[in-house]
Amino acid sequence: MENQPAGLALPLKSRHGLRMTEYTHFTLIADGHVFEPNENYGTEIGACIMGMKVWAEDAEQAADMIVQIGKRLGFKVDGELQVYQTEPEIAAEDQPFGYDVQFTSYADMVDEDDDEDDIGNATIH
Repeated sequence: MENQPAGLALPLKSRHGLRMTEYTHFTLIADGHVFEPNENYGTEIGACIMGMKVWAEDAEQAADMIVQIGKRLGFKVDGELQVYQTEPEIAAEDQPFGYDVQFTSYADMVDEDDDEDDIGNATIH
């Protein structure tokens, strides 16, 4: 990604000789709007939530990453931004990066709520 660590990044070693990362894993959820549809992510203009996982130096860099990556994907963060330190699904690399980007439009959430009302007490298998 564009956010490069400042200075020289020296690999850290644990006392067992295994490489440790200087980054922390975060999961982010951002409230905002799609301003430009993105065919790769199936987004359309409108209110939306963007979710993403990142390896970053700290929570502030993680928040900057979702804002910048969101812009590149046609999404503007303009509401609440939640940042959680979480367990990773993939290993860290030599630079901060994001993965598992997901978009959920508010229209989709309303449709799901309507479907649940129509179904009643359905059992999910």
